[in-house]
Amino acid sequence: MCELYNKVISSPLVSVIIPTYNREKLLPNAIESVINQTYGNWELLVVDDRSTDNTRKVVEEYIKRDKRINYIINDRTKGPAGARNCGIYKSKGKYVAFLDSDDEWIETHLSESIEVLENENINVCFSLWYERRSGKLIKCDEIGHRKNRLEKVILDLNLIVKGKLIFFDDRFYEYNLLQQVYCYHINTMVFNKNILEVTGIFNEKLFCSEDIDFIYRVLYNFNFCLIKDYHFIYNQGNDNLYFFLDRSAVNLEEIINNKTIVDKLTREGKYKNYMRKIRKEFIKKSNKIKHKKICIQELNKLIEKKYFTLGYINSRVNKIRAVRYYIISLFYEFNFEKIKFILKTIFMHRFCKIKIDPSRFDLT
Repeated sequence: MCELYNKVISSPLVSVIIPTYNREKLLPNAIESVINQTYGNWELLVVDDRSTDNTRKVVEEYIKRDKRINYIINDRTKGPAGARNCGIYKSKGKYVAFLDSDDEWIETHLSESIEVLENENINVCFSLWYERRSGKLIKCDEIGHRKNRLEKVILDLNLIVKGKLIFFDDRFYEYNLLQQVYCYHINTMVFNKNILEVTGIFNEKLFCSEDIDFIYRVLYNFNFCLIKDYHFIYNQGNDNLYFFLDRSAVNLEEIINNKTIVDKLTREGKYKNYMRKIRKEFIKKSNKIKHKKICIQELNKLIEKKYFTLGYINSRVNKIRAVRYYIISLFYEFNFEKIKFILKTIFMHRFCKIKIDPSRFDLT
């Protein structure tokens, strides 16, 4: 017992932040996955974004069992960014980790992450994760276009690999923008809180994509270690801000008739493009990016593709919104195909059928 006590005392405190809103039924799984961590010196801050269900009662029951758990009401801007920032300002740990309230950690997540941060010359680490799709757990690096991406970046950048640890340097920021290597997630990220003095906190103007925006600032300023092991289960759910449908198996024709899904995709896409525009301005001012013009062109392509996609998916449930997004996409790339789509949207029954090229759309 004394040995265990000394081990906890000598281990740095980790502040675990769970932002939540109306997740009384899902939240217990997330909390249990923190309690079950093999690493014991943590504090859990459940930041309630002013829920209207029994979230508070659920957390208070856990507090009775474990004094490391804290319930906090978000006193900043409503939304995930404000809730995360609220948790950051209330946190006391040397390290910070995030977990969404509908997801789960594998029990060794904190122990393996803190071991890396304490023993390697690094301030940030990530790990891989599972995605639960239709009840099945799938490794994140074995899904569609992500296959073999990790091996390619290791070779391309000649990265240092020590066992299951992969060490990334500041070249990855620009490389990732051009190559789209998705090997990071806010819920596998553990970092030294001191980095916030450089990166700043979450952008509270972003209701979605606030996590990616924050991670990009981290990747730009800090080297990081990726643990090539699976520490997190990312659950698909109807009320998830992003993972509310399996985007790898989407039928566009079914989506465009579903107003609920279209509205969710539109909101998420709008904020993603806002985040990309912020990133463009950031790159323009950077003194580290070597190929600014190419990077900005790539971001413009992504922005154009997203706006075109938003135009198409809104073409049946909200024609005015559809036309507006089509027109915005024209400013990034003009072609007559878009004019046809605009006319098709306005004169639905008087216009010939247009052949759809799936590669023109971005539902990521």
